Amino acid sequence: MFKTRIFTLLVAIVVLSGCVSTQEMITVDEASLSNNEVVVGIILTEAPLAETFYTGSIGLLDYAIIAGVNSTLDKHLNSLVFDDYPKIAQQLQTVLHNKGVNTLLIETPIALKEAEKLKRPSKGKSKTSFVGYQEKYNIDYLLLVHLQQVGTTRSYYGPVPTSEPVATVAMSGQIIDLATHDLKWFYDASSQQVIETPWDESEVQFPNLTTAIYQALETSTRELVGSLEGNPKNKVAAQQVASGQ
Repeated sequence: MFKTRIFTLLVAIVVLSGCVSTQEMITVDEASLSNNEVVVGIILTEAPLAETFYTGSIGLLDYAIIAGVNSTLDKHLNSLVFDDYPKIAQQLQTVLHNKGVNTLLIETPIALKEAEKLKRPSKGKSKTSFVGYQEKYNIDYLLLVHLQQVGTTRSYYGPVPTSEPVATVAMSGQIIDLATHDLKWFYDASSQQVIETPWDESEVQFPNLTTAIYQALETSTRELVGSLEGNPKNKVAAQQVASGQ
C-alpha cells in the first residue's frame, strides 16, 4: 500500500508539472454514429477503491507521517461501495438509443489492472488499442467511461496540512472509432466537492465527507451524460456551486 501511495504521489507530481498532454472536449459526432450499420459498444472501467490523495511540498518521510495520521480515514474510504456507478452505462445507452444509434452493452468492466494501463488520449486520437473488443463483440465504436480516481485530496507543506480535505472524482468518457482510433466524443467530467464541516466529526463513519464523495461522483456522472446528450453542464457554474460561491 505504501509503495502504491508513493507511486500515486509521483504520478500527481508529473501531472502537475505539465508533462501530461491535455485532450480538449470533443462534442459528440452524431453523423458518424447514425449509420444503421454502425454498432457502439459501451464499457466501463472497474471502480477503484476510494482513497486519500495528497498534494504540495511533501517528502517521503512526510508522506509516511501523513499516511499514518490518515490511516483511519483511509480504512473508511476503502470500505465505500459505489453501486450507482455501473448505472451510468444504461444512462449513456439510453442517450444513444434516443439518437438512433445501435449499441451493445458490455457488462463486464475493464479490470483495475488493465484500466491502469489505459493511455490518455491526445490530439483527437486514442492512444490505446481496443482491437480485441472490436473482434470479440463485432463493434465499430467503443464508448469508454474511465473512473480514474475517487476519494479526497488535501494539500500539505511537509507533514502539516495547508487546507481542508476536498472530495474529488476523476472521470472521463470517450467514443473511439476502432478502425482509425479517432475520438468521436470526449468529455472530462472530473469534479470536486467541498466537504461540509465538521468533516471529521466521527472517526469511524465520516458522514459529511462520505456524502461529499457521493455528491462529487453524482455531479461527474450528470455532466458526462449531459455532454453525450449535447447539453454539458457548465463546469465553472458547477464548481462555484460545489464551493459555495
